[in-house]
Amino acid sequence: MSIFSELLHSFLNIPKPKLSKDDVSNISQLNFLEGILPRLNNNFDLLRLVLASTVIFSHAFVLSPKPKLADPLYSLIHFDNSGGAAVRVFFLMSGLFVVDSVISKQSILYFCLMRISRIFPGLFICLFVTVFLVGPLFTELSFAEYIRSPDTLSYLYRNLILTGMQWQLPGVFVDSKYVLNGSIWTLPLEIRLYVVVAFMLLLGVFKGRFTATLAIVAGVYLFLRFNPYTVQLTNETGIRLIECFAAGGLSAIYKKYIPINWIGVIFFLSLTLVLWKTSFGEITFYIALSYALIYLFQLPSIVAIRLRGDYSYGTYIYGFVVQQIFANLFPNAGPIMNASVCIPSAIGIGMLSWTFVERPALRFSRQLYEKLVGQLTLSSVAAGLISVLAVTVVVTVPEAIRLIPDYGVVASAVSDVRITNYGPSPIVHRESFNVQPDGSSAIWVKVNHPLSPLSLITLGETRLVSAPSGDTITAVVPSQLFAVSGELELRVVEDIRGHPAVSPAVKWYVR
Repeated sequence: MSIFSELLHSFLNIPKPKLSKDDVSNISQLNFLEGILPRLNNNFDLLRLVLASTVIFSHAFVLSPKPKLADPLYSLIHFDNSGGAAVRVFFLMSGLFVVDSVISKQSILYFCLMRISRIFPGLFICLFVTVFLVGPLFTELSFAEYIRSPDTLSYLYRNLILTGMQWQLPGVFVDSKYVLNGSIWTLPLEIRLYVVVAFMLLLGVFKGRFTATLAIVAGVYLFLRFNPYTVQLTNETGIRLIECFAAGGLSAIYKKYIPINWIGVIFFLSLTLVLWKTSFGEITFYIALSYALIYLFQLPSIVAIRLRGDYSYGTYIYGFVVQQIFANLFPNAGPIMNASVCIPSAIGIGMLSWTFVERPALRFSRQLYEKLVGQLTLSSVAAGLISVLAVTVVVTVPEAIRLIPDYGVVASAVSDVRITNYGPSPIVHRESFNVQPDGSSAIWVKVNHPLSPLSLITLGETRLVSAPSGDTITAVVPSQLFAVSGELELRVVEDIRGHPAVSPAVKWYVR
């Protein structure tokens, strides 16, 4: 029993578990995380479906807006909406299950097969349907013009390899302020996190708690500090998702020592209330939310509502496109109507995706692994490792090479994006402006067309942690940038089909 576990059990007044290698049932009875992770002891399939539906619900308020109607969670906490919170829990759950899987299986072949089959077959069909069904039905171009456009097939290719994402199809939903499928922006980040876990697995760091903890903490730092994907286009949401994935991974490592019960729910909720007005309030909110949901979805009454599959992935990747179609057909409908129609529609498509695409792909990968594992020789293992490394290089190196010259603040390419308005300006040095709930100052910029989800604002030589939404982007401004009078060049940097581009500069004045 570790010192940490002793203190935790003493503080929460929870009986100490008799942790033995042969007594998993005892752990389960004590409601520790390790005991509820087996599939029969939880209903996390339903939890993930609820989270995916929550993302659709949140998107309804931006795709079918109505005056005086806003996302309920944002109206309550003012720093995130319900969809953003759901995606954070998604990433924490992903880190939890992925790391728990590699700890128990310790097989790079199994890990790669399962991760590939979980992401890419469903994504390919979604992109195929979008390009060859949704696109021709809703494009303003003729069918011949649409099919002949190089941007049509490149949408399928670029988004399938999750590098240099393309956000629009020719002439499709041109009146919308938002990208065609705003949900898939998280997939490039998730697949890169899988690559990081795969390298850790190859290095053998998951064989011990200390080495695994050190590797995850160091991996997060290195990923945020040096990875071209996060260096070039970093926004606050992406950073938080990486941290959530890491938190889930650490939870898997210490699953024997994490109690899951109502006392813990009360503890974390109380801690959130105590720290609400501090800089730790946001962090403790997400911890409390994740913990409460894990507790809720392992209760016997919830576990009894057993789904026939994991429909969440299909629901998530199709949801935004379904909502765009609805918003296009019914432009006067409000967010409640959008969510009421699109959530069940996306779930239905998610069920079809699971039944006919995702589940068969996962079954095939398991069968392939079982056949291969009995025939593995030293040479075949080496060949497999070389293949994994080769795929990683093919996916990541072209992007890294492309981004190396652009590590400076301003990208060399210039797109048609132009700043049409921004504020507040001018501002007075050393005086806060547009004050946010956490006390920071923020700037907003409006441009001439919808921005990709990875866009950001630069002030002088500083990249700002930014949050794009349609044709508007906001960012927190560090206090040192307005500590003295002067002027800074304001730009918007966005990702155009894998190439960073920058708007012409405008002057941001500090009196």
